[in-house]
Amino acid sequence: MLLMVENDRLGVRPWIEILRDEYEIEVRNHADRALTDLSRKPNLRSAILDVMMPAPGDWGNETLGGTATELVLAQKLGEISTELPIIFVTANPNLATLTALKNCPEPSKLLLKLHLRPGELLSAVREMTGGPDSDRKQG
Repeated sequence: MLLMVENDRLGVRPWIEILRDEYEIEVRNHADRALTDLSRKPNLRSAILDVMMPAPGDWGNETLGGTATELVLAQKLGEISTELPIIFVTANPNLATLTALKNCPEPSKLLLKLHLRPGELLSAVREMTGGPDSDRKQG
């Protein structure tokens, strides 16, 4: 199972459609809901996180006004599951984001959102998870 945390469901619809061919996927549009869900999903294989999202109110200044919400989420996910592969997607790979990624759990990968084709995301997910969900039909 994959967990995608993204607040632009319309923009990522093609990503979701191609991933669903091989993986069970759940999409959340709030970082705090995603964190809660992880504790209930022992079969989670990877997380796909949009770096810039609105921050939960109780996360304070950690998220730098929402510009690093998913980096904070990744650190919190790492505290729960130290080996969870995380794919970060961002339209703005600034120096602060790239520096913060170094502190995130391994393995992790950064993809640029602008012009990211569904097949490229699927390839990255396959690489990070070692292949499709075994209980999903191929083809």
